Amino acid sequence: MLEALLVGVCMFLVFGLVALAAASLAAALALATLARDCEEREGR
Repeated sequence: MLEALLVGVCMFLVFGLVALAAASLAAALALATLARDCEEREGR
């Protein structure tokens, strides 16, 4: 019982960290794309 609970908590933490990393990566990519678009617009 306790082992199953620990495994569940560990899996939840790992999944949360992976989701957080994916979200931060997507946000950084979106910001980089947005900044590049702004630079291209100002350059014209």
